[in-house]
Amino acid sequence: MSVFIKNISFGRAINWQINCDAFDSDDWDCIADLILQRNPAFSHVEAVSKKAIPLSDRLSKHVTTGPVLLVDDVLNVQQMLDTRLWFRTRKRFHCLEVCGYVVFARVPCPQWVRALWQLDVRTGDWYD
Repeated sequence: MSVFIKNISFGRAINWQINCDAFDSDDWDCIADLILQRNPAFSHVEAVSKKAIPLSDRLSKHVTTGPVLLVDDVLNVQQMLDTRLWFRTRKRFHCLEVCGYVVFARVPCPQWVRALWQLDVRTGDWYD
């Protein structure tokens, strides 16, 4: 598995990005297996971004019962929140819990989202 990290400006807190385009089919299979070990039951899986479609396709084969599972390659909090809100306002899904799983998180995750790899993002007050 390889990850390409490129320096670009996202603002004050984060000035770099993770690009998972280098993942091949075996990498996505491995990531799907890691998520299934940690979250084996879900009734629906949805890719939050286009880059997460390979992951959602692999996880869709394992749909059983449980919450709606939102997946993404790298955490985008606003996109996750918007997708969660969409599911929570639909009759078909309104009584189901909505949880999320991402491969990488550059910032702390909301309580309902888990990350396979949480990067250690330290702020200025960490050094005090």
